[in-house]
Amino acid sequence: HGRGHEVITFLGEGKEIPVEATEIQPAVKQSDVVVTNISNRSDQEVNAGLVAIEANKPLCIAAGDFTAYRLPAYKPLRKYAQILFRTTGDRAEDAQSLFPNSKVITVGSPFWEDWETPKFSRERIRRSWGVAEDETFILCAGDKWPGDNLLFIGCFLEAIERLKNELKLRILLGLHPGGLHMMSPATVRDVLGRSEIPVMLTSSPDTMSLMEAVPGADILVNTVSTVGIQAAYQGVPSINFISLFTRTMLVRDRGEDVWDPCDILGI
Repeated sequence: HGRGHEVITFLGEGKEIPVEATEIQPAVKQSDVVVTNISNRSDQEVNAGLVAIEANKPLCIAAGDFTAYRLPAYKPLRKYAQILFRTTGDRAEDAQSLFPNSKVITVGSPFWEDWETPKFSRERIRRSWGVAEDETFILCAGDKWPGDNLLFIGCFLEAIERLKNELKLRILLGLHPGGLHMMSPATVRDVLGRSEIPVMLTSSPDTMSLMEAVPGADILVNTVSTVGIQAAYQGVPSINFISLFTRTMLVRDRGEDVWDPCDILGI
């Protein structure tokens, strides 16, 4: 509650929202305004938007990254949304063309802004993970989808194999929290065990998360992921592994072979 207002939230934080549709739908119907986020896990958000439209409730949509507004799953909601909230102000004309009846508002991201003040210092992070002064600390950020993860981790280990005699390495791999239920740490350890390169794995909420460890890294290797944007905020060099399959996904979901935080180079 605040000044006579009540806000009901259903938050998944990158994962499926842990409630049934029968709980979300009545809340939507009883509300005065509905705000739904755009995410790759779209079923619950889109269904909430459709219920709002049917109940004649004002609908606002929040697009959390550069081109999230392009995701095709949200086409049924586009012409009904009164407001489209965007993190960045670029591509304004493109966003307006897809949401012709919406007022497009750039609001930034408090989540991104929090990266300006990391939870842990570089020294504390490196000490926590046992990184020596002469070691290169590499973070490897996994994706949500098992197929992408297996390809990514395999290619990463093969690339690192070429560096193991040139650099002293300390490597930390973290799985995407939205994909833990699809690819267990045990499966990842099996893949890592096929390489002679030791890799630490963080996947427990009781330990420092990979995102919390970014300010202590010398380099981040990731896919098409929010953690790459975080690395840019915190001055950590980032390499994006974008496979042919990922590029196909970008064209399918975003309409172009582009990921705004980086230049895609064929190698």
